[in-house]
Amino acid sequence: YLVGRFGDDITDWEWGDKHRVSLTHTFDAITPIFNIGGSPAAGSSLTVNAISGPIWNEGDIVYTSSYGPYFRWVMDVEPGWNNVWGMFSSGASQNPFSPNYDDAYEGWVSYDYKLWYNDINHIVDNFKLTAIYRRK
Repeated sequence: YLVGRFGDDITDWEWGDKHRVSLTHTFDAITPIFNIGGSPAAGSSLTVNAISGPIWNEGDIVYTSSYGPYFRWVMDVEPGWNNVWGMFSSGASQNPFSPNYDDAYEGWVSYDYKLWYNDINHIVDNFKLTAIYRRK
């Protein structure tokens, strides 16, 4: 079965060639334009990097995952929770028209975690205020 599916030379078999992750938007049944991704996936439903699949579909195996963890953490909680790394799967916004809708996806796929600052002094020193003025 595997040779018929992937070829004779097992050195050419790459997990990510078949296992892909595409984050499926709620509106996928109407239109797929809001879906994100299609990149090689490193995990499966049986790994620490849990993503959906593979699944059986009409007698064939479908390897493309449609969901995974929305957020991943790596934490060293002592001392003071100051060594916490994390990454959103898609972006901070759920608005498909926002530049922050899918800006984190490539980092999520490549495990490019960002340091989350929990030390109040660091937060205050690096705080940026954005003011939006509106006419009445």
